[in-house]
This record gives sequence, structure tokens and C-alpha cells, in this order.
Amino acid sequence: MTPRWIRVFSLLAALVAAGSLSAPAKAQDISESHLRAALAVIAAQPAFEDFNGILPRLVGEVAGRLTLQRLDLYKEISAASMDVGLQLAARRSDLNNDLARIWARAFTEEELTAIAAFFQSPAGRKLSELGPQMIESSNQAAQTWAERLGEELLQRTVAELQSRGIQL
Repeated sequence: MTPRWIRVFSLLAALVAAGSLSAPAKAQDISESHLRAALAVIAAQPAFEDFNGILPRLVGEVAGRLTLQRLDLYKEISAASMDVGLQLAARRSDLNNDLARIWARAFTEEELTAIAAFFQSPAGRKLSELGPQMIESSNQAAQTWAERLGEELLQRTVAELQSRGIQL
């Protein structure tokens, strides 16, 4: 397969996967108890708290855009965007429901209940706390290992070529 076809195939596979994950679930696809189990997972994982910063960021962006148009109204624009942002804060549950549907399509209700229980356990809380740091450290270790292995591969390949009478 040529690199072009590999890229085309990869793009097609990604689009199919994205479509299947983002397709709206029908009401009959996910029971209320299944959705509640998915919401429990979302509530149990501190990583989802990162989404709490979306609305404040958007408020700042809107205020900034409007202030560029009327710098003299900075205070009024800031106050108005903050007020509207506070009105929209209740819509955070919409995101939680969207996330819950994604999780509910990927996991059974029983699996979600087990995942939520794990994240509420001491080991699960520790994983939530240390997980990002552990992944970063693991990636660094893999990169260091690859560099060492790559250097050894180079040296041994040159030696092997020399043993075959080939000089580089």
C-alpha cells in the first residue's frame, strides 16, 4: 500500500470512528439507569472538572471581542458578558449529558457502575490525581528508551555491515 493510500485509509477510518462517536443517541438506545451510571462516572472523575473552565473562557473571549469594538465600554461589556455567562452556567448539565451518552455508547451499564466505583475508591482517586503525571513520566521513559535503543541499533548495524565487508 502506498503512503497516500495509507493516509486516505487512515482518514476514512478516523471519520467513520468520529461519526460513530458523535452520532446522537436515540432515546431508546440508552436507558435512564444506563445514563445515570454514565453520569456517575463523569461525576467521579476529576478530569471532567477541566470542562468547568469552558464557560469562563468563553465569557472572557466574548468580552475581549466586544471590547475591541468599543474600548470605552469595557466595564459595561465585562459586566454584561459575566451576567449572561452566569445565566448560561446551568447549561453545564447539557455537556454532562452529552458526555454521558458518549460513555454509555462505549460501556454497558454494569461496566459504568464498576468504573464509577473504581474512581470513588482510594486507588481510583489516586489514579485520578497521579494519572497525568504518570503518563508524562511514562512517555519520557519511552522516549529515553527509544533514543538508547536507536543508538544501539545504529552502532550494531554499522558493526554488522562491517562484518560483512561493507564500509560506510
